[in-house]
Amino acid sequence: MTGWQTVAFGILILFPILEIMITATASALENRKGDETEAVSSVIKDFGVKRGQHIRTTWLLSGVFYLLSLTGLFLVLKPYSIAGYYRVIVVLLHLFLYLLFCVYLPVYVGAARTENVRKYFYVVYSFFYRIVWPVQMLLGETALFLARIFGVNPKRTALDVTEEEILSMVNESHEQGNLRATEAEMIQNIFAFDDKDAKDIMTHRGDIIALDGESTLEEAIHVFDLNHFSRFPVYTGSLDNIIGTIHMKELLHVAFSKEQYQKKIRDIDGLIRKAEFVPETHSINTLFTQMQFQKVHMVLVLDEYGQTSGLISMEDILEEIVGNIEDEHDDEKRLIRRKENGDYLVSGMTPLLELEELLHIQFKEEDIETLNGFLMYHLGHVPKENEKFVVKAYGYKFCVLSVKNRVVEQVQVCPLSS
Repeated sequence: MTGWQTVAFGILILFPILEIMITATASALENRKGDETEAVSSVIKDFGVKRGQHIRTTWLLSGVFYLLSLTGLFLVLKPYSIAGYYRVIVVLLHLFLYLLFCVYLPVYVGAARTENVRKYFYVVYSFFYRIVWPVQMLLGETALFLARIFGVNPKRTALDVTEEEILSMVNESHEQGNLRATEAEMIQNIFAFDDKDAKDIMTHRGDIIALDGESTLEEAIHVFDLNHFSRFPVYTGSLDNIIGTIHMKELLHVAFSKEQYQKKIRDIDGLIRKAEFVPETHSINTLFTQMQFQKVHMVLVLDEYGQTSGLISMEDILEEIVGNIEDEHDDEKRLIRRKENGDYLVSGMTPLLELEELLHIQFKEEDIETLNGFLMYHLGHVPKENEKFVVKAYGYKFCVLSVKNRVVEQVQVCPLSS
């Protein structure tokens, strides 16, 4: 090896060490403060080497020049000279040294000395970077041109990860035990959050507990005491004519005045707040932002005809991400319970999607969301109070056990074979 070839070989050793150092310290440099660290970070950003891609290119080009110099050395050797017979030995020796010092050793040296990265390392690199910069630019522009020809978006890098890829990684991590079930479910809920509308999460009209504006303050206090909610909508005439909402704080404020007890709540100043309305098709992601901005904790949902179809609270929205939130007043009502003999006791308000997962079937009825709707569809009429009937479909028997307020309350589900 000549003197300048030895220098070139030493430079080749520098680049892989530098690449590993930068890769290991890039994230740490972003979170540190100080003049020296800022200087190093600025050099990284100036030459676009934060991820080491330009270092690799400079390293490869330098290696090409080095190998060309060796080729020139071989060409001056006479074919039948003693030196000529040792060409193979020389090539193998150089290959061994190259792999040792430029591939394997830098992995250990660079990783072990990440805390000792100093400004002059980048200064040395920047010098050689400027030398090979024209070649790098030519290679880069040519690669972009060819990528466009093959229909590849050059702007999409390996860091651009799609929603499907993230969910796939989450499922794989959960299966491998790296993520708990609750963590995996929360991540999946976040991605599904933007795909849901108000009608998907609202408390349906039939389950809304509201106050009649003609009720007295004493009656309103009794309703609050029985139901343990902090807010109620107020209507006049019917639920389609909502005039506002009542908060428990305002109710307690006027409750100390005994002369107000027999007064209608609609006539008490400052008791009823303005109600907020949204359509059924309103995105809950947008609704969540609006409720935060307006400091509103409850909104009424209207259908396309302007009639009240449901109600949404801030808790309903949060439950779409973190799961069911229960407090000391919540009654534990399980929609599905498994009996000892293998049959299921199912609530009529159970979503068909849950039954599909449980029974491994696919309901073909369109525009039906709950088991109650499915049973009414097959019955052909609205069930009467305490009416009992059986629907056989999809290999199962759906035995209605109780009906209340024209709604199926409880159903026993068992295979037809039983």
